[in-house]
Amino acid sequence: SVSLRANVMRGLNGNAQKAWYNGRVVLGYKGKPNEKYKIDSKTEPIVKRIYAEYADGKPLKKICNGLKESGLKSSKGNDFTINSLRHILTNRAYIGEYRWGETVIEDGMPRIIDDELFQKVQERLDANKHGGKGAPKKVVPETEIADYWLSNHIFCAKCNGSLQGVSGTGKSGKLFYYYSCKNHRSHKCSLKNQRKDLIETMVSYVLDDLLWDEAFRIMVAKKCFEYYKEQYDDGGAFEKTIEAQIKEVNKKLANIVKAIEMGVINETTQQRMQELELQRNLLTDELAAEQQRKKYDLKLKDITRWLEQFFGDAKDTEKREKLLELLLDKIYIDSNKLTVVLHYTGDSREFPYKETMELIDGGGGSDFFQ
Repeated sequence: SVSLRANVMRGLNGNAQKAWYNGRVVLGYKGKPNEKYKIDSKTEPIVKRIYAEYADGKPLKKICNGLKESGLKSSKGNDFTINSLRHILTNRAYIGEYRWGETVIEDGMPRIIDDELFQKVQERLDANKHGGKGAPKKVVPETEIADYWLSNHIFCAKCNGSLQGVSGTGKSGKLFYYYSCKNHRSHKCSLKNQRKDLIETMVSYVLDDLLWDEAFRIMVAKKCFEYYKEQYDDGGAFEKTIEAQIKEVNKKLANIVKAIEMGVINETTQQRMQELELQRNLLTDELAAEQQRKKYDLKLKDITRWLEQFFGDAKDTEKREKLLELLLDKIYIDSNKLTVVLHYTGDSREFPYKETMELIDGGGGSDFFQ
């Protein structure tokens, strides 16, 4: 399996060096093995329509509705969504850039969109990135654009809708950042916008608190270890199966050798012998890999030690994202508290805003509530 995967990846990477089609379907293009992408005359107009309408100021939701009314579908045959439109509007293939893994080839794709239109679309996406109607009316310098790192992790406790980043300018001209329930913006939910700095400060505190809780850390490690043992500890059955297969192949090879010694040799005999020798080599490699895996079998202390690397790193962007995926199932936001639902335990913990912020501030109160 490892050898096959390596050969497949070698072939795909070789194709990428030539900007050949690698099985990836892209709206507006068609492809065949061992050939470069070509423009699909049936779907190219859809791409141009999406870019033109967005550049002219049409909201993504209205573009989706218009495409649906026209009976147009995505490359996967589904209705277009806001997320699929964002992917299309940021795909540099349309300005001729071929990408596969770390391979990037300029002019490797037939161009559909010109540079001027593509840049105009990127500027509008950037300006609307944090809130659409709630976004500031003036252009925000890139250094001031907020990182809404809790997007896709937090949900409304009232309606279960997702919370997304928005921003707005106050009377003094100061820019404020919030997380807003998507249903609140369409007047279907009563949860008001929640201050970004408040929510993120509390979640960072919760993450750190969980990591420094040794009992919780050990419990998570045990759950992971139990799952690992359940999946991989077969009492040596897999290794015995491979050994039995090797024994059977050796038996067949021995019979062929006897036949050759008796003078029974032809093209079919030689071909079968080569097939069996190749099969034996693959099984031998697989057995060695299994024995090596068992030699370095994962231990409970390995998982515990791995969790320790996250200590005090809740502010590290990359590790923080891993923490959110590793520890937290969902975070529910209410008007005066957040509720954290944990993986592994099915447990949930409530954190009232005021009391938690007072605890974070060392009992001295918080600027958030003054």
